[in-house]
Amino acid sequence: PVEGTILTEIRLLAASAKKSFKGDEDFEAFFKTLFDISMEIVQKTPGMLPKLKAAGVVDAGAKGLAYIIEGFYEGASGKQVEVPIFLEEKGEELPEINAMPSGEPLKFKYCTEVMVKDNTQKVSEEEIRAKLEEYGDSIVVVKMNDMIKIHVHTNHPGSVIEEGVRWGELLKTKIDNMSLQHRRVRLTGNDERKKYGIIVVSAGEGFERIFKELGADQIVNGGQTMNPSIADLKEALDKVNADTILIFPNNENVVMSAKHLNKVENSKNIIVVPTCNVQEGIAALVAFDKNLEVDELLKSMKNVYKSIKTIAVTYAVRDSNIGGTDVKKGDVMSFIGNEFFSKGKDINDVAYDTISAAYSNDFEIISIYFGKDVSPDKAKQLEGRLKAKYPNVDVEVYDGGQPYYYYLIALE
Repeated sequence: PVEGTILTEIRLLAASAKKSFKGDEDFEAFFKTLFDISMEIVQKTPGMLPKLKAAGVVDAGAKGLAYIIEGFYEGASGKQVEVPIFLEEKGEELPEINAMPSGEPLKFKYCTEVMVKDNTQKVSEEEIRAKLEEYGDSIVVVKMNDMIKIHVHTNHPGSVIEEGVRWGELLKTKIDNMSLQHRRVRLTGNDERKKYGIIVVSAGEGFERIFKELGADQIVNGGQTMNPSIADLKEALDKVNADTILIFPNNENVVMSAKHLNKVENSKNIIVVPTCNVQEGIAALVAFDKNLEVDELLKSMKNVYKSIKTIAVTYAVRDSNIGGTDVKKGDVMSFIGNEFFSKGKDINDVAYDTISAAYSNDFEIISIYFGKDVSPDKAKQLEGRLKAKYPNVDVEVYDGGQPYYYYLIALE
C-alpha cells in the first residue's frame, strides 16, 4: 500500500463513514458528505506521492472511486443517470470482445449478438442468462427498460436468435465467425500490423504478467542458466506482426543470440535493445512511447534504463571464491550490477545492507521483485524496514516469481 493512492482514499473514507454513520441517516446527505470528502482526498494525492506531483496529476484510481461514490449519491437522490450502453443508436460500434488467447483451441465458433425490444417486460436478465448458458459462454446480458442486449459465444447462433424472438422484437443481430480471426492470430500473433512489436525474454509468472501489462506481444521464457535458443526467439518473432520489432534480451548472454536473428531473418526490421536484466527491461518499457520514431524512441528508453541501479540477491550453488571472498554452498549473495557485493545467511539482511550501500539521495523509487522461493510476508518485512529507513522514497514490492534469485531490485 502506497500513500496517495486509492488505498489512502479507502482508508480515510472508511474512517469518515464509520464516524458519521448513525443508522438513521438521510442517505442523500450521507453520500453527498462522503463524495465531498473523497474529492477532497483526491486533490491531496499529489502532495502524498511525489510521482503524481512531478507529473502534475491526481491519482486516477482515487478519482475513479470518487466518481463511484458520486454515483451512490446520485442514486440515493433519485437522479436519473444516462448510461450510454446502446452505442449503435448513435451510429457507433461497440468495442470488440476478444475471443480467447490465440494459443488455445476454440470451444465455440460464433460470436453472436442480439438486440431485442421487450414490449411485455416479462423476461428477466436471470432467465435470459440461464437460457444462454445452454448454448455457450462469454455471456453478457444487459436489460434496460424495454431493451435487451445479449452477447454469447456459441456453436448455434440460430438457436440464440430464436430465443431472442421469444423474448421480443428483434432489432439487430450480428454473427462473427471467430475461427477465421483465431487462425489469423495464431499465424501472426496479432490481427493488425502495428508500428512496433515487442518481444521480451524473462522467467517467472509475475514478470510475465508485468511485461504483458507494459505492452509486450511475446514473452520468451529464459534468463540466467536457461538462455533461449535462436529457434525460440524466431518462433516468437514469427508471431509478431509489426513494422519494427524490438527485442529486450534482459540478459547479457541472450543479447548475442538476439542479434543473431538478423542473420536468419532478413524479412523483418529487428532491433535488439541490449537490456542486461529484467529491471532494465521494465524501465525501458515504462519509457516506451509508440508515437516516437525509432531513433528518438531508442534514445529515450536508453536514457531511462541506463539511469537505474540494479541489485540481485541469490545463493551460492557451490563453494567458491568470488571477488576475493570465500563463499560456501547455500550462502546468500548479493550483486550491485555485475559486481559481487556481500554474502550472508538471511536474505532480507543481505538485501537491506546491499540497498543501503547502493542508495543515494538521487533515487526516488525502490522496486523489489521477489522470487518463487520468497514468501510475500518475507518481502513485506523487507519493505517495512526500507520504508522506515527511507520515509521519503517510494518502496514498491512485486511478485516476480523468478527462479534462482530471491530478490531482483531496481533503484530509480
